Parts: sequence; structure tokens; C-alpha cells
Amino acid sequence: MEALGIMGLCKLHSGSALLVITKARKVGSLQGADLLEVSEAKVIAAPDAKLSGTDSALLALLEEAVNPAGAGRGLHFSYFHDLTLTAQHAASLCAADPETFAAQLPVERADSRFFWNKVIAAPLLKAGGARFVQPCILGFVQQLPGLRLTDFAGGGHPVSTSLTLISRRATARSGVRQWRRGADAEGNVANFAETEQILSIEETRSSQLAGVMCSYLIIRGSIPLLWSQLPNIKFKPTTLIAPTDQSGLAHDKHFYGLVAQYQGVVAINL
Repeated sequence: MEALGIMGLCKLHSGSALLVITKARKVGSLQGADLLEVSEAKVIAAPDAKLSGTDSALLALLEEAVNPAGAGRGLHFSYFHDLTLTAQHAASLCAADPETFAAQLPVERADSRFFWNKVIAAPLLKAGGARFVQPCILGFVQQLPGLRLTDFAGGGHPVSTSLTLISRRATARSGVRQWRRGADAEGNVANFAETEQILSIEETRSSQLAGVMCSYLIIRGSIPLLWSQLPNIKFKPTTLIAPTDQSGLAHDKHFYGLVAQYQGVVAINL
């Protein structure tokens, strides 16, 4: 069996199970690095292991979690481009310490907020197996290459570009609609996601523009208060909101965190 990368290792009552990527399809490239979507993954346990009922149930959950036709739909990775980082975040890390950035493996500088296999990768990282682990994001990646821009307000030569859309779902407070709402006490909001639009200039007569990348980022998440809306037979379930003093703390932590991470943020109520 060919393995393209390892997601992680899960401890069982009898031995361990290894989660590996066995097939992937190319969905784009950035700065020469292929962007890949997981199309098949396997959960491998020792063939002679005597699995308990609990182990068998856990293996079934793991198989569903990495199944591209099930809960594992939308897992993406890249060998040479860290998909957990926005273009701006990666550029800032590189500018701060170019030598360290160049020497680091993607898993060593991955943004833990979007590193979906971080927990199961921890045993391998602790054992020194960082070079075998592929940090995965859960979301959406698509690219439109070969877009030709010819009309510029200030004039100029035609350029060939590619447009890449990357959406990353955060690991904290993820869940299905209505069952997961609002913020937790630490300010993490339900179903937080980054959506990054990257315009890459591929070919141009201007040496100053060759290889230039422009990135625009949108973030979204549930209303940052302590509230719930558990589903029932009603079309619109009852909304329950915690007292203002409790919700206020979660609200403040959420926005202070956004400003620290993204600096200028414009909030829009949809």
C-alpha cells in the first residue's frame, strides 16, 4: 500500500491505529507547491491485534472521520505550502526570521487553530516523526489558473494570473448548525472559518510584478455571546442567552483575540 502522508496515531486498548493518506488529487498550486485534496485515507491497526468492542467502535469512528465521502470530506494538505497559514501570516513569519522559517517543516509552524489532525499527530510529533506528518485543513480549496487581465485603469501590459480560494474551518467549537451556537467561555465561536482569496501573477512583462501574490481575507463565525438554540419540532427553536455579565466576557475575549490575530477587523452583521 502506498502512503502519501501520515495524519496521526490513535492509541487503542490493544496497540495503536495509524491514519494514513493513500490517495489525493491536485486542486491547484501556489508558488510551485501542489495543493492536494485527500481522496482516500486508511486506518491501519496491527493485523494480529485482539480488538475489544470499544476498540472496534473507535476504529469505525476514525474510518468515518477520514472518509472523503463522509465526515472526512474537504481535508486538504500540501507538502511545501502550509495551508493552515494565510499568505500574510506566512509572509510575516518569514520576514521575522527567514532562516528559521526556511528550516521549519510545515507541521512545525502550522496554525493550531486550523490544524485538524493536531491531536492525533501529537504522539508522532513527540516521538520525533514530524517529517512524516502532514498538517491537514478541513474546508475548501479551488483554483482558476490562466486568467488573463488586459484592462487596467492606469494602463500596462496584459498579465496572466491565477485565482485561488481557500476556506479553513477552525477546530475549536466546531459542530452542526443549531447544535453548536455562540461562543464558549474563552471566546471561541461556533464554526469559525477563514476564507482567503489569493490572486497570483504568473506571467508579465514587468519584472516587478512577476510572482506577486495578493491576498484578501474574510472571517466568519457565530454571534460571540453565550447562547444556544437546540433543535426541536419548531421551525425556529427557542433561543436561550446567558446573562449579560457572562456573555460580555466571552464577547470581549473573542474580539480582543481577533484584533491580536488580524489587526484591523470590520464586523458585519449578516
